[in-house]
Amino acid sequence: MCESSPTIIYLSQGIRPLAHLDKDGRRRQILDAARDAIAEKGLAHVTVGDVARRAGLSAGALYRYFGGKDELFSHVLGEEVSFTQQTADRRRREILDAALRLFSEKGFRETTMAALAQAVGLSEAALYRYFPGKDDIFTALVQERTSALSLVGDFAAGQADTVDVEAELRRVALSVIEAFSEHPDVMRLIFTEGLKYQPTAAICYEQLFAPSAEALQTYLDRLVGQGVLAPVDTGIAARGFLGMFAFFMLVSQLFLGQVGQPSLFQQESIATELVRVFLDGARPREVSTGNLS
Repeated sequence: MCESSPTIIYLSQGIRPLAHLDKDGRRRQILDAARDAIAEKGLAHVTVGDVARRAGLSAGALYRYFGGKDELFSHVLGEEVSFTQQTADRRRREILDAALRLFSEKGFRETTMAALAQAVGLSEAALYRYFPGKDDIFTALVQERTSALSLVGDFAAGQADTVDVEAELRRVALSVIEAFSEHPDVMRLIFTEGLKYQPTAAICYEQLFAPSAEALQTYLDRLVGQGVLAPVDTGIAARGFLGMFAFFMLVSQLFLGQVGQPSLFQQESIATELVRVFLDGARPREVSTGNLS
């Protein structure tokens, strides 16, 4: 029975044979090993020891060629990614656009980092230069494509007007409508994936809905404290207020599509009418008839 060659043993264990290489050749071999390790395990989970093993070196020997993990991975990713801010921003947008398309077509769980990398023309290792993982890409989609809701944070900061309450609440209402109108595909993804996969639901709630509701609740607490509003459960009121507009827009987009998208004039009308319903209620006010006897 013949013995396996060292090269076959190395390859069967995922280790590259060291052979007789000069310094540049060995650096290249280490970079190749690092690229393979990142593609298999993800950037955040690869150690210098993993790379050294794949390159057929001890970890100590690897440090003769690279000062550490950061330097090594910078070389790996630097071959494929230009680190100018303009290019990085463009790449980031391309990744988010591709993620939105693939998440919508295949679903979040079924979309792999490899598929995302291929969609934007990057290696999987280079993709990790921009996002540590798939959850981070989904979070960025939620945060960056629903930025219209960020103005709700004014309420938590105590910057909202407590005199013209109707105008302030109308401003919040329009921010919710705008978030749905500008990025209907993102909002549909948020709701559909949230129903199918609990971790994505948690991301949406923590990054989008909870901060908005808590900020609005802070504002309503101030109004109740000043006697502008009657004593109510402000937590329920805040969620109910945001829910009116979210539900209105979601139903319009799910069942009516582009036809259901309100114009700017209609958005103003929707905001005005529902804010009045929220503040005054839908029942008619009692009209004093005076003393008729």
